Formats: sequence, structure tokens, C-alpha cells
Amino acid sequence: MSLQAPGLNWLKWLLWPFSLIWGSVALLRRTWYSRFRKRYVPPVPTIVIGNLSAGGTGKTPMIKWLLARRDQPVAVLSRGYGRKSRGFLEVLHDTTVKDAGDEPLEIRHTAAGRHRVFVCENRPEGIRRILEVFPECTEIILDDGYQHLPLQAHRYIVLSDKARPFFRDLCIPAGWLREFRQAARYADAVVFTKCPPDMPVAVKSEFEKQAGSYTQAPVFFTGMEYAAAVPVSGSLLPDDTLPVVLVTGIARASYFLEHLQGRWLIATHFAGEDHQDYTDHDILAWKEALQQHGAAAILTTRKDWMRIRPLCDETLPVWVVDVLPEWNTSEADAFLQLLEIRNGFNPRYLQS
Repeated sequence: MSLQAPGLNWLKWLLWPFSLIWGSVALLRRTWYSRFRKRYVPPVPTIVIGNLSAGGTGKTPMIKWLLARRDQPVAVLSRGYGRKSRGFLEVLHDTTVKDAGDEPLEIRHTAAGRHRVFVCENRPEGIRRILEVFPECTEIILDDGYQHLPLQAHRYIVLSDKARPFFRDLCIPAGWLREFRQAARYADAVVFTKCPPDMPVAVKSEFEKQAGSYTQAPVFFTGMEYAAAVPVSGSLLPDDTLPVVLVTGIARASYFLEHLQGRWLIATHFAGEDHQDYTDHDILAWKEALQQHGAAAILTTRKDWMRIRPLCDETLPVWVVDVLPEWNTSEADAFLQLLEIRNGFNPRYLQS
């Protein structure tokens, strides 16, 4: 295990011993579960869309993309980050963000009717309950869960932001990793997300080489596909000749901002934290900004809209831009083929 990483500044050097402790605890926990604990094996195919880092890798867009390619009934299970409720809950169109969290609600609002979304912090218990209330379910996709070791899923997919690849990162608090980089060895596939469409072949080869130092899993690359803005509140249709007020409460919003700057005249940007808890005060500030700048609407993400929706009325014009992974066709086909569960579990994941 390397004790150095490129680009370490003085603060990271100070925090590195604590990162070593964090990673060691995670390693001991994984070893304990692999050797001494019985893990729940679901009776239906189960796919974990997870990561090694703490958020911002594009799990929700990937799940939405997968659901659009599933003809049979599929369940999505999330712990529901940030929700105020506890236990097992099905996410419906009228479920609140406080009860379910913004990402499960976003998935529910964009999923086809045959698919259903649930939240439960205990993944094995959640899967058992899903099979009771949704017996026609043919597959369960878990939003996050790479570190949820009481569960033994059939496939584990690790997403990694191209701008912050796991092989160059450190554990919390010096970096963003939840575990040492070596934990990538348990993945069935590694997907580098948010890649530019013109990413050079040589750079891809270098990423594959670096990732290959930690895992034997195949490596894929995806970009970000931004849909046209659609109105979700107010009566005006999107008009990209008019200025807009941008509102974001997502991790690493720079990608979203960079894309929009080429298509929209952004009068001002209200940038919040990931899972920002919006208030009536925010609504008033946005309305003032709309008037001050002569802007046509609030422009935001689908995830943010889940948290804005309960606070606004039809007098606040809001346009939403959906985000999905953008695949090379051949890579997408290979990735979907890898997810076809015929041969049981990945033996690498059972190793300590």
C-alpha cells in the first residue's frame, strides 16, 4: 500500500494519519464480514451501484439510465440519505423529501410505472420487504451499498469521477475515499464518469492501467448527457435567449455549470451544499433575483427540484435539466451484458 499520493499539500499531510486510521477500520470491518459473519444472499438478482468515494460520482443518473433499459419490473432500494424517517418505506409520487430523501424521489419521478422505489437503511431487511410487497420484481438495484457488508449482492459496480479518480485519492479526511483504494478489487466493473466526449485514447489507457493496479474488473468510461430544459412550475416554456437564475444543491456542481454556460445566459448562481435543505427564505431570494435581473426562470436539476417543489407555487417559474450518463454504444452493450446475472457471484468480492 503506497504511503504517498501525487498532489499532497500540507493539509493532506497533516490529515493523512487520520486517513490511515479510517481506512484501516474499514479494512478490518470488511475482513471481519468476509471471514466471520454470515451475509444475506438475496433470492433475486441484485446489483449495487456504488463507489469508493463520498458522493458526487453519478449513481442516481446511472440508475435512471439502467431502469430505462429494463423491460421487466425492477425495484430500486436506497437508504434515503438525509431523510427524517426510519425503516422501510415505498417511495410514491406524493412522498415527501423528508420521508424518502431527494435521490430516491428523483428516481421515482423518472422511472417507468412498472418499476418501484423503496428506502430502508438495513438493506437485507429492505430486500425481504420488497419481495413481500412486490413479488413480481425480477431484479433489485441498490443505490449505494458497496460498503454495506451484511448484504452479498450478485454484482458490484464502482463509479469514480474522472476528475477525482479513486487511484489518486486518499481516505477521509485527507481525501474522499471511504476505504483504501485496494477495495476496488471486489468490483465487477469500474465506471469512470463525467468524462469529456473527446477524452484521448492515451488517457483512457492510462486510467485502465492505473485502475488495473487495484482491480481485475473491466473499466468503462461515460460522459454526461444533459436533456433539454423542461418547465415544472409556471407557464412559460424554456427560452434560451433569456437570462435565468441558476440554483444548485448538488455535489461538484461545476460540471453542470460548465455545460449550462455554453447554452444559457446565467444572471446569477445560488450554489448550495449537496442535498441543500431549501427554505422559504431561499424562495424569496430567488424571486428577488428574477426581478432584479429580468430573468425568465429558475434553472435547476431534477434532484434539486425534489427539494424545491414543496416550497413553491405556480408563481415561481422553474425549469429542470435532467442528467444521464452518455455511453459509447459498444461500451454500453458490454456493460449491460456484464450485468446479466447467470453465473452467481463474483468470487473476488468474497475475498478479504
